Amino acid sequence: MDMVLVHGMGRTPLSMMRLRRRLRRAGHHPVLFGYAPTFESLQGATARLVKLIEQRVDTRHYGAEK
Repeated sequence: MDMVLVHGMGRTPLSMMRLRRRLRRAGHHPVLFGYAPTFESLQGATARLVKLIEQRVDTRHYGAEK
C-alpha cells in the first residue's frame, strides 16, 4: 500500500522517519512529504503535494489516517 506521510506544523520530515521505517517493515510504501509554512504558501505546498501524489502514488491502493 502506498502512503504519503506529512509531518505536523513545527516539525520536519525527520519526525516521520521511525514511522516510515515501521511501515516499510510491514510491507507498505511510505513517501515523506515536507513543507515549511514559513517559506512556502499553503497553495504552493498543496500544489507540490498533488504533484507528488500524481507521480509517485498508486492511487488505487492507499491508506489514510484521520
